[in-house]
Amino acid sequence: MSKAKQEKPQIKLDPRNYRVHTEENKTLLAQSLKELGAGRSILASADGTCLAGNGILEQALKQKIPLKVVKTVGDELVVVQRMDIKDGTQEAKEMALADNAISDTSANSWNQEFVEQDFKDETRQKWHLEFTDKTFLDELEAGHLQNAINSNSDIFSITFNFPKEYEEQVKRALKVTGRDILAKRILDLILAEEPNA
Repeated sequence: MSKAKQEKPQIKLDPRNYRVHTEENKTLLAQSLKELGAGRSILASADGTCLAGNGILEQALKQKIPLKVVKTVGDELVVVQRMDIKDGTQEAKEMALADNAISDTSANSWNQEFVEQDFKDETRQKWHLEFTDKTFLDELEAGHLQNAINSNSDIFSITFNFPKEYEEQVKRALKVTGRDILAKRILDLILAEEPNA
């Protein structure tokens, strides 16, 4: 008696994903899958819509990586255990490094329109997600950003002023991420919005 053909799981991308994945983030996700294989699990609803992990799902689908669905109702923590990787090896270390580095490249990249449509202020505050009303240009035109340009240098600096209530968060982000990486992220955002960049 032949075995019944097993159906492939149908997990689809969320068209209203709250996270905006930059080209840098997508490239790193694809590179990680290609070089290191799959690591973390993603989250899907009962109807198969991806709720968390759209970026990695998109790249996995492009690379035709098979999906393995673990069904649960949230009362168990699903663990992805890579049996081919031993703790302390260079591959294990690189997987941990890549996971955290890739997460950093999508930090603070939100689809503000969808988030504000779907959640009230109290819910966004509960998860420490707040958007400022003023844009970078508004702040620049209001003179709240000081532009320091040295004509003999190939760089220029802009000073940002933050509300006092965010002081600890800003300092923590600078300490954890570093000025150079934050500056690169700002530049990536600007270039991503430029049509001919």
